[in-house]
Amino acid sequence: MKTQKRPALAGVFVILAVFGLLCAACDNGSNNGATAPQKNLRSIAVNTYEMRTVDNTGENFNPNGMAVTAIFSDETTKSVTGYQVDSSRYDKNIADFYTITVTYQKKTDAFMVTVLDLSAPDLSQQF
Repeated sequence: MKTQKRPALAGVFVILAVFGLLCAACDNGSNNGATAPQKNLRSIAVNTYEMRTVDNTGENFNPNGMAVTAIFSDETTKSVTGYQVDSSRYDKNIADFYTITVTYQKKTDAFMVTVLDLSAPDLSQQF
């Protein structure tokens, strides 16, 4: 009788081992040991809806109201601060269109600001 218990006991261990392997393979919804894709900054977008983008001659460039959004490789977005604004080409004394560049973590976006000379007799011929 003792020899019959050993094969039965060995069979229980085999069943438990197979069950354990199957459970480990399932891992309750995990990605089977693969690492999640890294979330990288893909680009930025500047929102100028809340700021003034048309100035009169003599007015300084004012970035108040500008918002910058980071766009990541997984398509998520996040409002950010700590960006740099380059308005070095803006000349408040000359009516023209000026490109303002915004940089955040080596990603850039740009938008236009217009300077108008309201004292000119014909505004349509300023540019």
